Amino acid sequence: ISQSAQAMSNDFYTRRYRADWNDYKAPRTYLITMTKAPGVQDFGALRGSPLIPYGSHGCAYIYNSPLGNRIKDAIWDIPSLCPAFKVHKYQIMPDHIHVVWQVTAHLNEHLGCYIGRFKSRFKYVFAETYDDSILTADRRLDVMIRYVE
Repeated sequence: ISQSAQAMSNDFYTRRYRADWNDYKAPRTYLITMTKAPGVQDFGALRGSPLIPYGSHGCAYIYNSPLGNRIKDAIWDIPSLCPAFKVHKYQIMPDHIHVVWQVTAHLNEHLGCYIGRFKSRFKYVFAETYDDSILTADRRLDVMIRYVE
């Protein structure tokens, strides 16, 4: 890939829809949501009953497709992108994923560059953009993790 194409790709992931006030190279925790691209098979299917309490036999859960299992393995491999990454929790849904992704040390590049590298492991599987929810002083990590569960 040419330098200009790489720069355009980095710019796409780092500038679109990001919080102007946040330093995306600084240590922080995020809830990252990535949706599947149109026409891509589901990452999994809902099984069980939503009427049965969570944790009880027969409760609702997501059964991963083969693609969902590949994504699961890649999520656990996120720290290989950079030693400063920690995955607290993740959830694979039929059409999107949630990852509670912590940056534990200052990054050399914008977080979006690393998310772009993660997504590039799955050519044309994810939509071009992603959403991030930033853990700030008025939010709690346990609430973010419970949302993903």
